[in-house]
Amino acid sequence: MTLTLRITFKRTSDKFKESTMGFQLILRTARTKIKLLKFSHINARNLSTSSGRVEVYQLRSRGIVKVKGSDAVPFLQGLITNDVSLLGVDGKAQYSMLLNVQGRVLYDLFLYDVSESHVDRTILMDCDRSLLKKVMSDISRYKIRKKVTLEDASEKLNVFTTLNGDHVDGGLVATADPRVPSFGSRVIAEGVPDSWCVVSDETGYHEKRLQWGIPEGPLDIPHGVALPLESNLVYMNGVNFSKGCYLGQELTARTHHTGVTRKRLMPLIFDGNPDAIESGQNIQNDQNKSVGKFRSVVGQYGLGLMRVKEISGDLTVTSKSGKVISVRAEQPAWWPVE
Repeated sequence: MTLTLRITFKRTSDKFKESTMGFQLILRTARTKIKLLKFSHINARNLSTSSGRVEVYQLRSRGIVKVKGSDAVPFLQGLITNDVSLLGVDGKAQYSMLLNVQGRVLYDLFLYDVSESHVDRTILMDCDRSLLKKVMSDISRYKIRKKVTLEDASEKLNVFTTLNGDHVDGGLVATADPRVPSFGSRVIAEGVPDSWCVVSDETGYHEKRLQWGIPEGPLDIPHGVALPLESNLVYMNGVNFSKGCYLGQELTARTHHTGVTRKRLMPLIFDGNPDAIESGQNIQNDQNKSVGKFRSVVGQYGLGLMRVKEISGDLTVTSKSGKVISVRAEQPAWWPVE
């Protein structure tokens, strides 16, 4: 009898543990889904104007390269930092970078899968419009024997964004911003749907982006100068360290696996709209030691490449006119806890 009771109790205990683990797994899954819903759905009250239409920023500073063909995925896979084979599986969009052989950033990119079949793939590449011709020229050098075509689709397709979510009616692609899903959405569309209230001035978008500490384009990520990990590529879901080789992979992987990134792009907050400041200008602490480099500013928010451990205290930067301007740096709330 005693033996039977012990066996029964053990079996019951094991089943209880299994059911408890199962419950915990379901609970974690549910919490993850709730977070994704929070991040990826637009709060209609924030996006609606007085007329009830959705407010969307048109990003004329961004252009579109269409990469099409049966070799589109393997072609891009050997060039950029993210795993292109997961595009369309893990989501509609990816953030990525194209590096040079020294591991420096050439271009920051968004990729969108709009393929109608798994055989003949079509991927849209969203890049800075001022660098679009260079992007096409640089990647076309690696097209040898690849069944792929490149087309400037900027006149046909427009890039839009919202600041509060990812769901907006209309458009070829509408998805959460792959860099920081809680920041807003990224939308590709032909023309402009009538239901949208389009803001043609990008200033509001860029000011909000800098407030969040999210870099974009060559002002924030200087061509051939910036390093991807210092530009927060890992934090912004822009690299896959298990995908295999790509341009600049060796230095990037080695730096990542050392576990130390002492400098990072961080948001800067000014008391008001500052005078013009030259990109690369030193940001100094109260002991006149350089603790960072200025990159860009819109309104009272800017971006600087900062020594993460040395941002506390009073900081200053000198404008082009010689005026000393007070500034402070902050760590973004969306950064992961390390």
